[in-house]
Amino acid sequence: MISCNLRRMNVDVAFSVPKKLDCLIRRGKDKLEFRKQTNLVYQINCRECDALYIGQTKRSLETRVGEHRRNINLS
Repeated sequence: MISCNLRRMNVDVAFSVPKKLDCLIRRGKDKLEFRKQTNLVYQINCRECDALYIGQTKRSLETRVGEHRRNINLS
C-alpha cells in the first residue's frame, strides 16, 4: 500500500532482502599461513641467474619447497 501511494507521487520503491544472520557472523576456520596452503601454483626464481621454475602442488607449499631445496643440495 505504501509503495502504491509513493508511486503516485513519482517515487520509485526498491525492495531488498535483509542479510541473514550467518552472513553477518564470520564463521569458519582461521586462514592458513601462505606456506601451509595447498593446491597452489608457485614460482621459484633462481638466485644465481634469470631462470625461474613454475610448479603446481596439491601438498603444502612448505613441503614442496623443502623438496626443491633437498634436490638442490643433492646435486
